[in-house]
Amino acid sequence: MALEPKKVRRAARKLRKFLNRNSAHVTPEEIHRLRTTIRKLEAATDAVLPKPSRRERALLREIGRIRKRAGKIRDMDVLTADAISMRGAKKEQEHLIGLVHHLGAKRHKQAKRLRSRIQRKGRAISKGVKRLSSRLRRRMSSSQSGGDASGAEEAIAGAIHLLRDLKRPLTLNPQNLHPYRLKVKKLRDVIRLAQGPVQAGLADTLGEVKDTIGDWHDWEELLSIGNKVLDGQSRSLVNKIRRVAARKYSRALSDTLHMRRKYLSTRTGRLSATALRATSAMAS
Repeated sequence: MALEPKKVRRAARKLRKFLNRNSAHVTPEEIHRLRTTIRKLEAATDAVLPKPSRRERALLREIGRIRKRAGKIRDMDVLTADAISMRGAKKEQEHLIGLVHHLGAKRHKQAKRLRSRIQRKGRAISKGVKRLSSRLRRRMSSSQSGGDASGAEEAIAGAIHLLRDLKRPLTLNPQNLHPYRLKVKKLRDVIRLAQGPVQAGLADTLGEVKDTIGDWHDWEELLSIGNKVLDGQSRSLVNKIRRVAARKYSRALSDTLHMRRKYLSTRTGRLSATALRATSAMAS
């Protein structure tokens, strides 16, 4: 699987631009791009630098903290959209307005924390991202020209390892389904960094699984917050949210199991024929 240096350079530039600007007002689209950009850099590092230097590890921890802070903002954006999508009686709508205001206040608080962190660490992180991007691109270019086959081999081995890791845990349930999503997302990020439309079918399937699990988890979070904020004031509204969450879980579990049947074999411990074709294509 040849990784594309241009994609790494583009991701690094986007991250540095966000850090250098550090706007007081960030849109949901900007937060989404920030998190996606950081995940691409993390995936590229995992794929071609399995043993980063101490300075690089420190940098990865810092951008990871920014990604997690941005994730808290993203959560409030998605939960707000979910809450607004609800329909109900007039009394329920009044409670929904209160819930939306609560989510908006939490978003504002998290956005201030993100901006504060970037004000303190942004310049150093931006310089570090530039250095990391250069090293990643040199490693990728060297492996493509035949000067360093180890980079390509490590990338291929990393992708195959991530694919095999999707066989665990054997049984999925509400407690482990969301952590499982992180494995799906990590493999998808690595595949999307490859040159050309490598294994688009696999990447698309992983993306669908990632989205349906995420959608279910968002509604579970909304249910948890709704229980606390409404505090029994609107049981009918909470029950509506609970029913939506239950439907979302059924869809997420179904999509995940379908993906595992197609690409994995949890009983034999082997990859399916479809998965073997996928990994063969990654190596080309």
